[in-house]
Amino acid sequence: MSPNSSYVLIVESDSDAIAALLAFLTPEGFSVLTANDGQRAVDVLERGVAPALMLICFPLPKSPAGGLLSYVRRRTHAARAREQS
Repeated sequence: MSPNSSYVLIVESDSDAIAALLAFLTPEGFSVLTANDGQRAVDVLERGVAPALMLICFPLPKSPAGGLLSYVRRRTHAARAREQS
């Protein structure tokens, strides 16, 4: 999958909550990706996806407290540093 900032990434372990969010977002034209735990969210991001928005439910299975957010912060800081050089 190529980087695309038009995606919404939903990180949620509850399948009913995911279904409700998909029912709301997809008819509005959003491209939605889902991950049911923190590790899968990191896997999605590692593939180069750059979502415009992440909806994250806490606490997350398979993710230490703040682990996913720390990963996103590091990735954002690294991208900004590359842009400035």
